[in-house]
Amino acid sequence: LKRAGYSAKALLAAGLSPEALKQAGYTASEVEAAQSNGLSAARAKELLQSGMSVNDLKRAGYSAKALLAAGLSPEALKQAGYTASEVEAALKGTSMDAADANLDQQLLSQIQSTLSGQNTTQDQQLQALNQQQAALLKTQKDQQKIDDRASAMSGQASALLQGWSTTRTQTVQEAPFSKEAPSLANRLESMKSGQNLQASGDVIKAGSIVFGVMDTALNSDQPGPVLATIVQGPLNGAKLIGSFTRTDDRMLISFNRISIPGIKNSVPTSIVAIDSNTARTAVASSVDKHYLLRYGTLFASSFLEGLSQAISSSGTQLSVGAADAGAGNGWKVVKDNLSPTGKALVALGTVGSRFSNVLQPVFSTPPTVRVNSGDGIGLLFMSDFSVPVA
Repeated sequence: LKRAGYSAKALLAAGLSPEALKQAGYTASEVEAAQSNGLSAARAKELLQSGMSVNDLKRAGYSAKALLAAGLSPEALKQAGYTASEVEAALKGTSMDAADANLDQQLLSQIQSTLSGQNTTQDQQLQALNQQQAALLKTQKDQQKIDDRASAMSGQASALLQGWSTTRTQTVQEAPFSKEAPSLANRLESMKSGQNLQASGDVIKAGSIVFGVMDTALNSDQPGPVLATIVQGPLNGAKLIGSFTRTDDRMLISFNRISIPGIKNSVPTSIVAIDSNTARTAVASSVDKHYLLRYGTLFASSFLEGLSQAISSSGTQLSVGAADAGAGNGWKVVKDNLSPTGKALVALGTVGSRFSNVLQPVFSTPPTVRVNSGDGIGLLFMSDFSVPVA
């Protein structure tokens, strides 16, 4: 037939397949041109009406697009062997060929509904993709904000650490060494060791305070001399001799002589002891105000005196109107005779009255102030004191 001059279009219309035409020697372009010109939707519809099956039309070279335009459903095309991609491609381009294929309105609505469903699915996918992109963009913006805030905080922390690391420089300048320092150090060492002082000129000004320790225990009820030792300063180890006076519930201790180690004779001075805790010029380790002694004797003597008065007046009777012939005053007092026990109690009351008069000085007993040996005290110089020459 090819040698007889039949065209590829005529042979396709006669029912031969494109593969048979290619095997007969027709070129691919001739077969493709024959398919585009002869395999129309109207021709496919006529062939279907004449009794040809879908499989025959597929073997004849009809495309899925032409068969859809001829009125076949996508399911029929799939059953005939068309792939899903071919059916989908045919559905996308069917709206333009439907009018040319003279399809009825029902078939056109079915095809458009299928295409609309596909478009809706694509729109939903596009919308979901847009939402994912928006969420990703928001996440990126939030992360950028977090990074900016972290960078700002890091900068502030670095600035603070840099400010804290800056240290102030202090410069210490040593004073020039005095030539008199060795002699003073030697004198202090000699006083500690008991050697003779080699030079004089050291003056302790009035108002200076050094520390000392009590050597003797003091009791305000037993007057006596006071002995203390200086434990600080250039007079370390010197002995102080003085006396005390009681002022209410404290002692005022004053020292009028000082014995310095290495000095042959003691020298006069004027020093007052002060309390190392309160800085007052009156000291005391303990105070006894004798409350039991003073008020106990007062209570006992007053009780005995009151008891005797009560017993003496317990047996007294007063009679009015029965005047005594000798008295002439119209009344008389009659006292009952006391029992031996009552007489003893009345006598004891008289003793209590006399006892209260005897113990009258006890009521005004002053407080007893004590200062313990070994207590630390402050020593206040009342006048300038020059260290004597050995």
